[in-house]
Amino acid sequence: MSKRKSRELALQYLYQREYGNESVDRLGEDPNAKAYCQRLIQTVDENKESIDQLITDNAKNWNMDRMTHLERNNVRMAVG
Repeated sequence: MSKRKSRELALQYLYQREYGNESVDRLGEDPNAKAYCQRLIQTVDENKESIDQLITDNAKNWNMDRMTHLERNNVRMAVG
């Protein structure tokens, strides 16, 4: 599995988690890709407050509440 696919799966997981579904079963079978995906998720989880503050401080005329769940988590992964 590629890093691109791992990022897609991590984004799907973060998105689903906002709706209460926290299944990691879909993270894939490839151990390297799964590890990368889990590292992305862990980075967002461990740094969520500082990431959100950084986004809020730098987003001009935009706030976190206006972002969709998908946009918000995509930016969190990019910043993380």
